[in-house]
Amino acid sequence: MTQIFKRTVAQPATHAFVMGVGDYPSAKPGKGVIADLRTVQDLPSAADSAKLMCDWLIDNQDKLAAPLASLEVLISDPAQAANRYKWRNGKPVDPATGVKVIAAGQQWLKELTTRPGDVAFFYACGHGAGYSGQPVIFLSDLNADQANPWSHLNIGNTANAFRQLKDIKAGFFFADTCREFIKNFELENAQESRFIRNKLPSPDDRDKVWLLGAASGALLAYEGNLARDRSVRIGRFTQTLLKGLDGASARWRFNKWTIYPSGLWDDLKTLQRVYFPEWKDLPFEPSQGVTQNDPIPIIHHTDPFLPVLVLTEPEDAVARFDLRIGEKNDGQPPWVASRDSKAADAWLAEVKGDHRTPLYALALDGAGHYFSVFVPDQPRFDQRVSIA
Repeated sequence: MTQIFKRTVAQPATHAFVMGVGDYPSAKPGKGVIADLRTVQDLPSAADSAKLMCDWLIDNQDKLAAPLASLEVLISDPAQAANRYKWRNGKPVDPATGVKVIAAGQQWLKELTTRPGDVAFFYACGHGAGYSGQPVIFLSDLNADQANPWSHLNIGNTANAFRQLKDIKAGFFFADTCREFIKNFELENAQESRFIRNKLPSPDDRDKVWLLGAASGALLAYEGNLARDRSVRIGRFTQTLLKGLDGASARWRFNKWTIYPSGLWDDLKTLQRVYFPEWKDLPFEPSQGVTQNDPIPIIHHTDPFLPVLVLTEPEDAVARFDLRIGEKNDGQPPWVASRDSKAADAWLAEVKGDHRTPLYALALDGAGHYFSVFVPDQPRFDQRVSIA
């Protein structure tokens, strides 16, 4: 089974395809076709990241700018039972093998192209690499087939092919995979598991697809502890992406709180730095593979809470001050948010989005106060209070 969610939506809708590849049974010692592929580690965090994304899509089915109408899922889940994400889905799902990817992809395409104006949402997590500059994900039957041991889906080629689908409004592709360079894979001209043909360029092609990957060319992607259950490991890119989509990257535009690819892209590295500072030991280098040229919304929010990073100017003065956010600039409570303990670093606060009412960032030292004004209509990652 691949489809775990389906409903009728009267308006233009989102059809999603989520893939998590954590189990590579033929890429183990004594098994498979190629000796170099017998040391591939299973990746429980990839399966769990896909499960988390499925739950997020269902939780936000009506917040998506085009409400969720269907969800195709393939997850290759390793046997490891401890310290795993508790998925709410009670239905069995098929593994992400080449044959299953083609079948599920064709079903996804059928759902997408039934009505003009629908939206594609794709997410994949697992071991990956770069192939001719494009991100790919290795599938669960990696090293199983003598004729095609490098079983994979080329996510970049797939996203580019979606530019040529005339009837869809937009496509959002997210790849939580490595982009390392693997010489033998690059040279072998491996056959991909393709469910859509990338045709020759046409005047009908449109830049309505966004592909966002976890790593730039030749770099790796990493996993990290999930904040609400630190025994569970989830892709760092996935956690940062969902932080932005959950409202931290919202902007007031066209009379709605909306998250667009351009704003999310602008925020992503900063969101990782300020919300997940414990990850500073390893690189976080997301990359855009395909871009849109129209502002097409991903999701709307009603009352988002937006990050505000408050620091002083000069920066080294911050340790002398208590920091506050208030509705007035007189240095008196009540406060919208406060940091009472003086610290030598910037302060990450969260405030409710409001496109009309200004707020004040204040620095107080007992003798007086200083302030700067801002409107919380988007994330503010450089809200400086000048100490004059």
